[in-house]
Amino acid sequence: MVAISGMVIWQLPPKYNIINGIAGYILNMYTIPEERNKGICTNLLRRLIEDAKQRGVSYLHLHASANGLHIYQKAGFEQPEQIELSLQI
Repeated sequence: MVAISGMVIWQLPPKYNIINGIAGYILNMYTIPEERNKGICTNLLRRLIEDAKQRGVSYLHLHASANGLHIYQKAGFEQPEQIELSLQI
C-alpha cells in the first residue's frame, strides 16, 4: 500500500450551505514520500468526491497540510467564508 484516504459522512440539520443536511469530511489523505507527485492523491480525492456525490453529500470539508493544500485547491476546495472556532474540553 502506498496511499490512503478516508471520508466520514453524517446527517445534520440543514443550514445555508448544507441544504439537504448531508455533509462529508475527508481525512487521512496520505501518500508515502517515495510515491508522491504521481497523481495518486489526486486520484483518491477525485474518487472520494464522486462517491460523496453518489451518496447525496452536498458539502465536503477537510483540514489541509501545507503539502496538500494545492491538491485540494486544484480540486475546487476553498477557504470557508465563516471562521470555524473550536474548544477542546
